[in-house]
Amino acid sequence: MKQLLLEDGILYEKIALIEDGKLQDFHISKKDNSVKKGDIFLGKVVNILDGMDSAFLDIGLKTNGYLHIQDIIGKNDIKNKDIKVSISNLLKKGRDYVVQVIKEPAGTKGPKLTMKPSISGKYSVLLIEDTSVKVSRKIIEKETRDKYHEAAKDVLYGLPYGAIIRTECIEVTVEEFVNDLKSLIAKWGQLSKGIEISRAPKLIYSGENIYDHLKNDFLQRDIDKIICVNDEEKSSVSKIVDQLGEDYNTEVVLHKENVSLFRDFNVESQIEESLGKKVNIEDGGFLYIEETEAMTIIDVNSGKYIGKYDTEKTFLDMNMRAAKEIARQLRIRNTGGIVLIDFIDMKKESSRKKVIGLLQEEFIKDRNGCNILGFTRLGFLEMTRKKQQKSIKELLTWPCSFCDGEGFLINSDYMMNHVIEEIRRIIRHHQSSKIQFKVSRIFYENIDKKFIEIISEEYGVSIEFTVDEELFQLPKIKRIG
Repeated sequence: MKQLLLEDGILYEKIALIEDGKLQDFHISKKDNSVKKGDIFLGKVVNILDGMDSAFLDIGLKTNGYLHIQDIIGKNDIKNKDIKVSISNLLKKGRDYVVQVIKEPAGTKGPKLTMKPSISGKYSVLLIEDTSVKVSRKIIEKETRDKYHEAAKDVLYGLPYGAIIRTECIEVTVEEFVNDLKSLIAKWGQLSKGIEISRAPKLIYSGENIYDHLKNDFLQRDIDKIICVNDEEKSSVSKIVDQLGEDYNTEVVLHKENVSLFRDFNVESQIEESLGKKVNIEDGGFLYIEETEAMTIIDVNSGKYIGKYDTEKTFLDMNMRAAKEIARQLRIRNTGGIVLIDFIDMKKESSRKKVIGLLQEEFIKDRNGCNILGFTRLGFLEMTRKKQQKSIKELLTWPCSFCDGEGFLINSDYMMNHVIEEIRRIIRHHQSSKIQFKVSRIFYENIDKKFIEIISEEYGVSIEFTVDEELFQLPKIKRIG
């Protein structure tokens, strides 16, 4: 049974896809004024860097947005040019331009922008600065592709727009698809009127809200039930389902329990597990997932799993189980960028192909584009997943104040070595009768008192330790006398 849980809360908007009680996909967005993927701004150019083929625009945030030349005239257009195009010839400092966020800000980096904005509907995407009509690669039948391609061409005839035909359109009539595309054209017409009388920096169009995400990314024909928290949510979701036609038999209901919707369906604990590094796999294996700024590394471990077959079949079976869980974890965590997977070593090429085949099947469920590059010479499976929004780790956590996000603390032996070196340095240059060290509580509780007495006697100085609750790493020193 497939269910969607929806909660438009005070701090966060959340959607969870549950299949037979297990979390399969998850969307969360913070409800504040932070910039989101899909937001359209009127931005002002503040800096142009010809050497980097890029520019920075003020869109009203603390950090300026980044715009590359490929997101102005297109990657293919650059390749087809006989002479090099300078970004200075395309943009003027101090001028206002319409831009859209294609990648949300992360850390100290500002949002990535494009001058080719688009607006998404249920069955189509309207391209503002691109007159091409593209069909989803998941629509395989030529007859179907041609039918919707011609329909889009007819709607866009004489207009300076293009379109992307989404996979979802194959489940509806051409008329419904056309109405969807026409509504996007009307929406952009209204936005254009506002742009003409606006000055940068200004937000022109806010990207998808929770109901847009529900309609465009989660709501499929095989969803049995959508569970909402209150009457307002239930009413909004019911209207969306009704608009999709009689073929959608999805039931929309209220959650009547007093407990949290997501906690009651055991979603919170599954999300919390996905914030950790270790993830258990059915029948005893586990994954170890390390997320870094450059890439994500996943290590597959058999744990207590011993299998029922020979070594190759046992390892293949474990890796197949791991592959399904890896695809699920990438969706839930919203992990993007380069991913390296260290599967348990398989000798046969046929075994590796089976693992890749299963991953490809699982990635069909993914809302973000995934690309498997294959196994490297060192045996890692190399892949990428498109990063468009913040991961749940970025959204829901902050660096540990004890270790500054490093994941470890300097041990007490090394800290003691640091103390001894400081004592030697002080007595070499000063005559001191007492040296006081401010240390972290964890270090203070692990001090070897007898060892301190020996050091104190050897150097002829009194050594005192006091706890500083705000100190977590190397000690601070105070010389007395």
